[in-house]
Amino acid sequence: MGINVVLEFVPVVADRTTAGDFDTALVFWPGRSDPDYNLYRFLATSGNANVGGYSNPRLDLILENGRKALTTKARKTLYHVAQQIVLDDRPMIFLYHPTKYIGVSTQVAGVQIGQDSAVHVAFAQFR
Repeated sequence: MGINVVLEFVPVVADRTTAGDFDTALVFWPGRSDPDYNLYRFLATSGNANVGGYSNPRLDLILENGRKALTTKARKTLYHVAQQIVLDDRPMIFLYHPTKYIGVSTQVAGVQIGQDSAVHVAFAQFR
């Protein structure tokens, strides 16, 4: 009883992943602060990165409504329901969540670190 694993070097993993030619795949995604960008593309039936072919009409409806919602409260409610569906169905499993460390010299002012850990230096100034 157990899981048999065969590790295979694939020069262009993206080609095989996009074609759905895999049993499991490790994909790195830094994430974004907007749940639509993190959920729709990977889990909506028509999502452009739904390489596993997951399809759940209820989730599709919730994600479409999340895109149309006009208030933060409505979006929060819809994406909470979407999260519950994903937790129940497990179309993808997150293996880790990296911690990002960002260091900035005290000689630089105005550096902004976004919620997605992106570093924005457009308004940075050297002292």
